[in-house]
Amino acid sequence: MNIAISTLVNSGINNGLNRYAKYLIEAIQEIPSDHSYYIIVNEEYSKEINIWADNCHKIVVRIPNEPRIFTRPAYYLWQNILAHKIIKKNNIQVFHLLNPIPLFNKFGIPFIVTIHDVAEFSVKRYARLRQSFRKAYIKRIANKADKIITVSEFSKNEISEKFKLSSERIDVTYLGPGITLMNSDLNAVNDNNQYLLVFASDQPYKNTKIVINAFLQLQLPNLELKLIGSSKIIRKLQYNVHELINQGVRILEAPSNEELIQLYLDSTCLVYPSKYEGFGLPIMEAMSLGVTVVSSEIPVIKEVAGDTIYYFDINDIESLKKQIMHIINAKAITHKKRKEARVRSKNFNWKNTAIRTIQAYESLG
Repeated sequence: MNIAISTLVNSGINNGLNRYAKYLIEAIQEIPSDHSYYIIVNEEYSKEINIWADNCHKIVVRIPNEPRIFTRPAYYLWQNILAHKIIKKNNIQVFHLLNPIPLFNKFGIPFIVTIHDVAEFSVKRYARLRQSFRKAYIKRIANKADKIITVSEFSKNEISEKFKLSSERIDVTYLGPGITLMNSDLNAVNDNNQYLLVFASDQPYKNTKIVINAFLQLQLPNLELKLIGSSKIIRKLQYNVHELINQGVRILEAPSNEELIQLYLDSTCLVYPSKYEGFGLPIMEAMSLGVTVVSSEIPVIKEVAGDTIYYFDINDIESLKKQIMHIINAKAITHKKRKEARVRSKNFNWKNTAIRTIQAYESLG
């Protein structure tokens, strides 16, 4: 079977969606198969995708990633009109979109789309016009796709309920931690660590402000807060960057995979305050490393992490502060949870993700 996998809307930024595409494509190449895979990338993301298997081929579409206001319409045009050339030339039999985009033309072949979550239908994610546009096209592609892949039972239920779809059309392929993260040693975790680690976002549902405010209120002299993000994000959250830096906040822009591993290992804990997620990849990465996690208590995180991490009430800053202090002061209990989390994380790996994804392809072939 000839299968096209499109990553066109992915940039070179090291975020969850891009890591999903990268690790899935790498894992697919490790699975012996008679299928041929055609990986469609833009020039920027092409540098992030490693192709080594004889049955895997990279097709570069020369549309830049920025500025999005122009390039996104170009991607949509390509997918609905110009993709026909690649489909015909390579006799593509199944087409997989790793991100939902407006889809009007399937060119007479089965389409699969990965929908990680449907946050737009539950929380404010973007400005009103953009959010309405995304809701409309996600609903359209969900109804038009022959099969949907998602990353948790929580997301499967949400998609089925929001779009009135049969659950049989939706396959769950749990994610795994980054491939390179799996090789870390639990003993490498630094027990003398003195900072909280957070993936910062200016989107309100990501709830970054509750962590910053909790840190500022705790006023622990030897504790820092390291935010993976940018000064622009911090300003959008309406903080003064220089004042935060003077109070122990450190802003880290686009760390490499190796730097990210070290940031996890040296942290007191990962704080994950999101009000809505489809899976929570950073939590799985931290669990696989044996790093302590404190997360918002939402259904999908309970599905993924169970009782192996700490939880706090998403609307209660005192609940978060209490858990941070418990993690700092209860080393023995924390160490036990870290071991349990690492054991649980072994149930989630990219090989299984790839196998389930290939099974979805074959169900349409």
